[in-house]
Amino acid sequence: MAVAGARLSGVAWKGSLRMAATRGAHLLAASGFAFAQPLFDLLGKNPEFFAVRGSTAGDIVLFALVVTFVPALALLAVELAVAAVSPVAARFVHHVFLAFLGAIFGVQALKRLGLTGTASLIAGAVVIGLAIALAAWRLRPARSSCSTLRSRSSSSRAAAPRPRRSRSTPPPRSSSCSSTSSP
Repeated sequence: MAVAGARLSGVAWKGSLRMAATRGAHLLAASGFAFAQPLFDLLGKNPEFFAVRGSTAGDIVLFALVVTFVPALALLAVELAVAAVSPVAARFVHHVFLAFLGAIFGVQALKRLGLTGTASLIAGAVVIGLAIALAAWRLRPARSSCSTLRSRSSSSRAAAPRPRRSRSTPPPRSSSCSSTSSP
């Protein structure tokens, strides 16, 4: 029994690590679009910012790493702290963070498109942020399950034990994912 329990906890730990890595990647991408890219674009057009301060190459690289990774890691740390209390709340917090970062990105994108009114920028940013959070909430699980089903080889399917079904349990539904579709 202890071995089975250890194996189960190892599997659960790997699942938690995979979930944290996936959510961290989401936050890294979103914070890159929301914070890092606009800042790097601005500083790329004004190289004297670093020259006036006498920044070394190491200072510039450190600055780039901090701008790129710290916002995502800080948000992920908050998310993991919430996950320690409630995984459901952590998923909600993740989508709130994605909506917030999406809204910040939306403001930048709408300004580049020439939108200038404050009310229209705010409304557009909220719509973009909510659309990004909604897409992450609704589309990611479907994409993940399809890619998982496609990636399983026939040998691993044959080796996997099949659970016993009771007579009252309906047969499993077939996957709607086609093995010939592209990922």
